[in-house]
Amino acid sequence: MRILGKKAGIITFLGDCLKAVLAGWIVRLIFGNSHPEMIKMLVIYSGLGVVLGHNYPFYLHFKGGKGIAATAGMILAFDWRLALCAAIVFFSITIITRYVSLASLIMMVVFIVTLIIGGQTGLFGLSEKYMLEVYILGAILTTLAFWKHKANIGRLLHGTESKIGASKKN
Repeated sequence: MRILGKKAGIITFLGDCLKAVLAGWIVRLIFGNSHPEMIKMLVIYSGLGVVLGHNYPFYLHFKGGKGIAATAGMILAFDWRLALCAAIVFFSITIITRYVSLASLIMMVVFIVTLIIGGQTGLFGLSEKYMLEVYILGAILTTLAFWKHKANIGRLLHGTESKIGASKKN
């Protein structure tokens, strides 16, 4: 979005998000009837694969994106209520602070906390047999997001992170 504009940014976000939604949909199509008790876990595995492929693509010498849009797609494929919560948090923080990186990181914290609370309360219909594995996968995704944002975190702490709508300094 910063380099090519709003339209290109939205198209890129949708493409990155939809590839994870598609992976989750394919998992549901293939395994939904035969393994319904583990479908949520399989969706997270497929999403983790999409995020890893996005963050570390071999054809770009393992230098890719930060994986937030792909993670958002995985969250949407996992559970629409969790996706709605994540979207509200992301857009609220972005509007309030104008820091996309901060909104992304807070969204990931809300994701893992909501995943655990929702899992423990039965909100997502997770099989107890797979709960711990789902939580670990969620923690891996959250850790990856923080790892890929380490430079942004440094800039946020030093007050030099770029805000949406701020003019570029040459």
